[in-house]
Amino acid sequence: MNKKKTWNFAIVEPNYIVCAGLARIFARTAFKEQIECANMAQLWELIEKGQEVDLFLIDVGQNICRFKADVEKLKTQFPKSFVVLMADSVEEAVITQAIQAGVHGLIDKGMRVEAMVKSLELVLLGEPVFPPPAPVKTSLITKEHVLQKHNENNGHNGHSTHIISLAPNLSSREIEVLMSLSQGNSNKEIARKLEISDATVKVHVKAILRKLRIKNRTEAALWATGAGQQTSPYQQ
Repeated sequence: MNKKKTWNFAIVEPNYIVCAGLARIFARTAFKEQIECANMAQLWELIEKGQEVDLFLIDVGQNICRFKADVEKLKTQFPKSFVVLMADSVEEAVITQAIQAGVHGLIDKGMRVEAMVKSLELVLLGEPVFPPPAPVKTSLITKEHVLQKHNENNGHNGHSTHIISLAPNLSSREIEVLMSLSQGNSNKEIARKLEISDATVKVHVKAILRKLRIKNRTEAALWATGAGQQTSPYQQ
């Protein structure tokens, strides 16, 4: 553990309530609050060159780049101090920007208080602290997305989207296989294109034939090609 019983720190936080809350939290720890600022301009007005500050904790919100010059200035004027940023999110791009800025740590504003304090203690012990990136939010691939992509790739005007209404019980993957069948692709070609096994393609083809109530892959290809002009077997 660091020989010092307490650490001096300066906090830059535009939200008064958040700033006051952090000050109260740190008051119960080994951190001794020294300077509270709403922005970097206030910090430069209040701080003196060579002043003893162990840690600069700066809330950058969603934009680390606009603090880069200030971080460089802090590192030059306070070479023995540590600089840690707080961000609204810790996606991979944000973490990369923080590392490139040369800071000693990045804190997720949504993390638990105990974890934040421990992270800052690690920084003051010489351990850089950067969280793993937050998972990227993705949406499910819908049948509409599959068909739209197919139309874009093959120069179609969108008539194949009728497949959704003509055969609503086909899954998104089955529609992908069906579209490939309509292009005359073999099972191996479909497997390579969709990055699945030949056996999986066969399973999908069988399911397509059963759901469309047709006999073979040739009929399936013809059905897909003329889907825009056909009547659903479920409407007959």
